[in-house]
Amino acid sequence: MKGKGIKAAEAIHDFWTWWSDELREMLPRDFRGEATERNRFDLFMAKDETTIETVNDGAGQKMREAYALDALPVESWEQITEFAEIRNARLFLGESDFLALPVKLPRASSAQLRSALELQLPSLVPLDPDLIDWDYVELSRNDTHIELSLIMAKSSRLDALETLFAQHDLMPPAFCVQLDDKTITLRKPLEIARKPLEERKMQFAMAMAVMLAMIPVLTIGGAKMMKSIEIDRAERLEEELAPRLAAEKTIAREEMIRRAASPLLNMPSASNRLEGLAQNLPESDWTVSAAQQPDGSFEFVADMLNQEEAELALKQTPVLSRFEMTEELESESPRTRIRYRTSR
Repeated sequence: MKGKGIKAAEAIHDFWTWWSDELREMLPRDFRGEATERNRFDLFMAKDETTIETVNDGAGQKMREAYALDALPVESWEQITEFAEIRNARLFLGESDFLALPVKLPRASSAQLRSALELQLPSLVPLDPDLIDWDYVELSRNDTHIELSLIMAKSSRLDALETLFAQHDLMPPAFCVQLDDKTITLRKPLEIARKPLEERKMQFAMAMAVMLAMIPVLTIGGAKMMKSIEIDRAERLEEELAPRLAAEKTIAREEMIRRAASPLLNMPSASNRLEGLAQNLPESDWTVSAAQQPDGSFEFVADMLNQEEAELALKQTPVLSRFEMTEELESESPRTRIRYRTSR
């Protein structure tokens, strides 16, 4: 009987842990300290400018500081600290702090998008995947393909920004990227509401939480206690079946990921092409931008002192040998700036 009592207590504990999480999700986002359209505190980074935007109960204000975030004066940080006492900050990275890569996946992989992307990260991104924070956003889909945008930022850069906030005695913000009308969160710290709720809101929240908590205590909780005497029998059966079920589940998951990612296996590596550009362009030249297209083609803009010499060097690079000029861009004389495209 003692063993069954322990099993029953463990079952109640596990159930209560699950129900507590459910209760938290039932509460309005404003009670949990999360940003909403009516209540938020956002910082937008730019090269020589920082925008501070706050919205409280739908009323917003926007301030522009003529300094990069890293160079904000003390007065600006004091103002940020005041806003941060009310709600958690979201920091939107500037264009130079993140990279967006277009990715096309087969429609069949829709249930395993993150797994398929994670499997292909080494060939999609120019850095070691362990050195980046990343997420993705779906742009569109049709009967055969899903168009995604893979968003990434260097982890070291986000760490440095977290340190910057810590130096001003502030909790780290949620690091976000704004892509068109979509918000992508790359790193999200523990969110805790900073401002104590007003008394009436607190009473309302507590009453709602108590009412919701009593539902499982009086119904589902009692049913679980009645059924706890069958736990030992169920566990014995589970122990017998667990190894076989785990093996079958692993095999099925690996097969699904392999099928979802198989169309990407023949896609050329963007990192190899970037390395080819870095190693073979003459020392007087450099790459202004580079992008891997969903169809496997590769575009780059080269700034050259001697176009003929640079093109001759690139033709000796196997991963770039089949390139062609698509556009000549304006550049400071006597340099030449040209957009090239190399096919898959």
